[in-house]
Amino acid sequence: QLLLDLGRTEEALPHLREAVALLPDLPAAHYRLGNALRLAGDVEGAKKALRDFQALQKSQDQEEWGLKDVDTSFNQAQELAFENRLPESLAKLNEVLEIHPGHSRAHALRAKVLSSMGRFDEALENVIQARELAPQMVENHYLEAYLLVQLGRYGPAVVCLERVIALDPNLPDAYELCGVIAANEYRNEDAVRQFERGLELGADTAAVHLNLAQALRKLGRGEESREHMETYRRLSEKK
Repeated sequence: QLLLDLGRTEEALPHLREAVALLPDLPAAHYRLGNALRLAGDVEGAKKALRDFQALQKSQDQEEWGLKDVDTSFNQAQELAFENRLPESLAKLNEVLEIHPGHSRAHALRAKVLSSMGRFDEALENVIQARELAPQMVENHYLEAYLLVQLGRYGPAVVCLERVIALDPNLPDAYELCGVIAANEYRNEDAVRQFERGLELGADTAAVHLNLAQALRKLGRGEESREHMETYRRLSEKK
């Protein structure tokens, strides 16, 4: 470009051709080559370079606007899911993933929507894709574990929860879900430990008190069970 600015067009041409060969998808390279060819009197070569520039620029513009459309559609899908308009949210997410199949948040949200619709097998497929695309997101690992529990696949769910706790050792929901697995496998002492750990970390929900009350009752710890059952009722009434 410097040689071209200095009026040394013939010297600039080999460098500009090399730039196009090295960066064939860069519109600016084709534009500069076309400008140099025009100055050198190569009209046909200049026209071809200009056509290449225009095609690449149009493609980039379409991609940029496409991504903007994807973001808009994803935001709409989130709003629809929040309003519990699940079929509409699912349709919008299908549109997003058709345009951008590598959209990890769309896969994760689709998994949540399908889970809310009771379609756990399909939801699991989406959350696995979300986890593979964004392995640093703790939520994806947790959601995978939750869906595996819903499907009764406790062994793989435990493996997922081990990953969750490794990524975030203070996530109360992870311990609560570990407790659910332990209770379903009749390991009530372990279930109590997990539920209590979840409570220590802030999982003070009606569900965790109910689960803990039931596990304590099975261990014959009636007074403690009644205390947590009372807390469960109190929290349930607040909803």
